[in-house]
Amino acid sequence: MATNFRRRSCEIDIIALRHGVLSFVEVKYRRCFTSERATIDNLVCARKRRAMRKGADFFCVEFPVGYEVIRFDLAVVCLWVGDDKKKARGRLFYYPGVF
Repeated sequence: MATNFRRRSCEIDIIALRHGVLSFVEVKYRRCFTSERATIDNLVCARKRRAMRKGADFFCVEFPVGYEVIRFDLAVVCLWVGDDKKKARGRLFYYPGVF
């Protein structure tokens, strides 16, 4: 539905609607990443969570679409680079409903 949605001191990277679920997604890039919960909490601090909720409120008022559930997700894009940079591998970790 939208990418890089910005309003007053808040930004949401991706907004998507699928099967009645309106998802507000924060995208992070990391060279390497472990999927431990503590790491996820560190990637999206309390201030960013508040800003995303505020941005979601702005979006829902401006674009009243049909949805049953609102969810906040996290997508982490990782790149592993070994000794041979030509063999770099990317991976996406997706965490629905992290906050």
